[in-house]
Amino acid sequence: MTITEPEDPIAPYLGAQLNAFRARILASNRPGDLDGLCARHIMGDRADIGWDVDPPSDSWLADNAERLDDAGPLASAGYALTALTGARPDMMPKVRAALGRFMQRDHLRIGGPTFLHDTRTLLGVALVILGVRPEMPEAATWLAHTLSDPRLKPADRFHELIRSHVLTAVTGQPAEPVRTDPLIDPADLALAYWMTGQNTARLVDPTDHHILSQRVMHAVMQADPAELTIPQAALLASAANAITNVSIDQALLSRTHLSLLLRRFPAAMRRWRWDSGDRIKEPIHWPITSEREIQDILWLVMRSVFDDVIDEDTNPKIGHASTRADFGIPSLRLLVEVKYVYEGTTAEFKKIEQEVMIDSVAYLQRATLYDEIVVFIYDSTASVEHHELTRDALIKVPGIADVIIVSRPGVLAQGSSKPKAKKANATAAKAAPAKMAPAVKKAAPQARAATRRTTADAPTE
Repeated sequence: MTITEPEDPIAPYLGAQLNAFRARILASNRPGDLDGLCARHIMGDRADIGWDVDPPSDSWLADNAERLDDAGPLASAGYALTALTGARPDMMPKVRAALGRFMQRDHLRIGGPTFLHDTRTLLGVALVILGVRPEMPEAATWLAHTLSDPRLKPADRFHELIRSHVLTAVTGQPAEPVRTDPLIDPADLALAYWMTGQNTARLVDPTDHHILSQRVMHAVMQADPAELTIPQAALLASAANAITNVSIDQALLSRTHLSLLLRRFPAAMRRWRWDSGDRIKEPIHWPITSEREIQDILWLVMRSVFDDVIDEDTNPKIGHASTRADFGIPSLRLLVEVKYVYEGTTAEFKKIEQEVMIDSVAYLQRATLYDEIVVFIYDSTASVEHHELTRDALIKVPGIADVIIVSRPGVLAQGSSKPKAKKANATAAKAAPAKMAPAVKKAAPQARAATRRTTADAPTE
């Protein structure tokens, strides 16, 4: 019997892993189950699960009325406060009274594991404190002091991250930076990813988010659901769902995709509006006359594909000057530099080459964010005889990954849209008397050639 390997073995395996996480979580999808309540809090309403961990009912309150100041029931009440249906108003006085009694204990002296070492109860109690903060602001201070007590030793990295999450949530302090490169355990990686989404942690380098997403997906594939706690399974499932639903296209994109996208610029310009006045009563013309307009077009193109495009990313100062790249794509560690050819002379192409070479050195000093540059040059004069030389000169520069040169669409050449000339040239043209035109015509061929060279080779803005 011949066994045929699937064309994409990763997708089915990922689906199987997600189903295994789901089955693990569903085992605790029961009314009042602390694991199930914690899992719903982590996953929210984004998961494909019909939650049956309802907020405390009348029967639950009756059964736990005398135990509401115990960690488990109090944590369950906390999850109820943040549930979609919320907690009943008549429940709040009982919760506040129970929390007051709970705070009077020294939980660090209680023998054996306490709520401080249990992810489910610690999160639930924190939710209670957040829910009653307007009436009991001292509760947040109490929990912050308790979590900061030197007697509380983190059991592992996971517990340390949970404690940091709760501290940031109850104190309202800015999120602390977290380094993800030392994290190895799948649950730790998933927790760090979840915390960044909750704004209780921030990455040391924003570009690490892409790397973290990739590491989380690897962790999802390698994790054994049977060895995970319910909250840990919920964290991995939540992270996997978020990454696959929102960022999987971004994770698969590369510098090659950007180059292919930009090389399609001429073909996409086929629908650029430049109506003929002979056929349309009120023709529409979209002139392209400056570098800024090309940047606007490229922003629309790239932002449709790359979620993290940064417009005009300013680089740190080098000496007394700072530089500003046209676009940055941190997830690809790429900068995009845009240039506009106004007159198409040899001198202008040389000037562009020199500018790009100088700027590339300054841009890539910010090595923590960007590694390479893609240069995009729009030639409004269609001087294609210079394109290959300019590309060959720039592609040899260290750090330049690709050079893409495109020409103005022919439809624009048929209209009156022309590149903006230098202000000095325009001023001179206005000041020149009309009677000078015949003199140029009568000049010797050598003089006419010199006039053309002088005008064509004038530097542009």
